[in-house]
Amino acid sequence: MAQKQLTTRPKMQKAFSRIFQVGYCRLQSVLFEQSPRFYTQGQLGWNNDIYVLDCDTILVTGYRSTFGTPLDPKKVSEFEGRAHQQLWESTEPYQTRYAKTREIYNEFLNYIKTL
Repeated sequence: MAQKQLTTRPKMQKAFSRIFQVGYCRLQSVLFEQSPRFYTQGQLGWNNDIYVLDCDTILVTGYRSTFGTPLDPKKVSEFEGRAHQQLWESTEPYQTRYAKTREIYNEFLNYIKTL
């Protein structure tokens, strides 16, 4: 797993044309197997993590100084609820739960592509 790199909002806005944001931990189960590639910080320290979804799309998650188009909270809750149930509440074998969570992640990516 590569370590995430410090970056700035202007650099990300120049490098990616499709930028979406969601609150911190709002998609933690959906993003369970994903690692942020970048992060930003400010005077108070860490601001947000940035996940690269494809060559032109990023997802910004954090408490403060987030940027990008906010995702529909209902859709976020729907994806997160399904992924959380698969990871933490299902009694299926480990590999099955992770495979189903990956399917939900792929559905999430397809949803992002429609925006």
